[in-house]
Amino acid sequence: SSTGNAASTLGNAASFVGNATIIPGNASSFVGNATSIPGKAMSIPGNATSIPGNATSYPGNATSFPGNATSIQGNATSYPGNATSFPGNAASFLGNAASISGNATSIPGNATSYSGNATSIPDNATSFPGNATCIPGNATSFPGNATSIPGNATIIVSLVACLLDIRSNFEPSISVKLGLTAINQKTWIDFSGNPWTGVR
Repeated sequence: SSTGNAASTLGNAASFVGNATIIPGNASSFVGNATSIPGKAMSIPGNATSIPGNATSYPGNATSFPGNATSIQGNATSYPGNATSFPGNAASFLGNAASISGNATSIPGNATSYSGNATSIPDNATSFPGNATCIPGNATSFPGNATSIPGNATIIVSLVACLLDIRSNFEPSISVKLGLTAINQKTWIDFSGNPWTGVR
């Protein structure tokens, strides 16, 4: 005889352990700010494009070139930073009494810069919510014992002569030899076919 459950599968032995197929929280998500652009990373520093005070004005000689003073007017706003665009203006327009006054056409600080974080992606905006792509615990696992064989399902019960006797009136009787003795005395037929009388 096979021992109980000897041929059966232990509980959950064929099932997946709880959460064994789960993806840890945030494992596939982007870390906060991982795809964001750092604040002001794309902004132009304050006053970076402004013209320093009086940088393009040239005092004295106001009447030297009365016409040319207005001939290139507007470049200050057309090309921010004329100080580097036309570095030789000092020799071109010796006068400039009618030239640009200090900071009059300069660009205010940060006027053309991007606001902080204006082009950055909000925190976690492109990340997946925690556990959004993970499989709920036991969602893909088989219920306990679902694939196991119930206890004793494959056990073969041995008909051992010492465990089973047939009475003379053919009523089946099972007596287990564990020190227990029947109190009645009848005629018995053992498995060898020999009748006898006694206490079993």
